[in-house]
Amino acid sequence: CKSAVERLFLQEDCLLVLYGVTGSGKTYTAVGSERDPGVLTRAVRLLLDQCKMKSASGSTVICLKCSMACLHNDLIVDLLSS
Repeated sequence: CKSAVERLFLQEDCLLVLYGVTGSGKTYTAVGSERDPGVLTRAVRLLLDQCKMKSASGSTVICLKCSMACLHNDLIVDLLSS
């Protein structure tokens, strides 16, 4: 998780794929709980912390783009659209 976030600041792309049958724990693995955050929650926290540190000097501009989609029964759904 940490190395993937660090690579983003080297302008490399990153992809997190969760795959499995219904009920296998994909959402819990990604999001987790308040006491035990999942991989996606930890990655976003690390990413935002890195953005704060890098932009604290005021000379760095950070543009962050992300997407989240679900593929189910050959249908792709944008999970971040309104």
